[in-house]
Amino acid sequence: MSAGEWHMVAGSILSTALRRARMASEIFESTHASARPSVTLVPKSSTKANRERDEAEISPNVEMYLKTLVRLYDGDTPVPSSAIAKELSVTPPSAYEMLKRLDNDGFVSHEGRHGVIPTERGARLGALTLRRQLLAERLLVDQLGLSWEIAAGEACRLEHAISPVVERGLAEFLRMPTTCPHGHPIPHEDGTMWHHERAEPLSALKMGVEATVVAVPHDMPEILTFLADIDLRPGAKACVVQRDRLVGLLTLTVDGGERVVSLQLANSILMQPAS
Repeated sequence: MSAGEWHMVAGSILSTALRRARMASEIFESTHASARPSVTLVPKSSTKANRERDEAEISPNVEMYLKTLVRLYDGDTPVPSSAIAKELSVTPPSAYEMLKRLDNDGFVSHEGRHGVIPTERGARLGALTLRRQLLAERLLVDQLGLSWEIAAGEACRLEHAISPVVERGLAEFLRMPTTCPHGHPIPHEDGTMWHHERAEPLSALKMGVEATVVAVPHDMPEILTFLADIDLRPGAKACVVQRDRLVGLLTLTVDGGERVVSLQLANSILMQPAS
């Protein structure tokens, strides 16, 4: 498919997505306004032929919970329901009730007061939802010229409207990107996750060691505006020249220019030291 044809497809995606996004938003808000959130059940089928059908029958509400869980899960430690509630801006009791339902439906394993971990099925569906969001971010920033400050929020509205077929075509059109505009890894098409190798927080980087920015926070527009202003984006070269723990500031050079960031912000920026 030519670039021109794909631009027409992208426009169609956005038009359809805006309508479905409003519906998804209404579903999400209404389920948390009541004490009994509704969950669309997925047929318990593990065959490849039914996977796309199963994904189509997952509600946007379930997708949002599973996506949030796989994003917070480190592969070992259960994720507290309070952490999921905070990410989704819902009350802890509401999140707890929903996670119990997801446990009953086979999407997560509830570890009591320790939190939840995704099942193989839940992890795959959550990762694919995340993949579609991050691909949508690339479309919005790289092709439509939207700023990276608002890309995550807008893409979150679009992800539920992207089918597996469109997802594959979109990935090809975007030339198989591996990360979103903020540097976060895009899960593989089979639903497996991957992580940046040898990455460490900017706050822990040794002084005098040059490193490359690989990922920055994606969901704080004000922070992203600041990072853009000081050129601290994925791919930028930075080197710590002074660390003042007493006042909580880090002085560094970014592509040759001297910048100052808080240690708190530096802790959320991932760097990859030179080999």
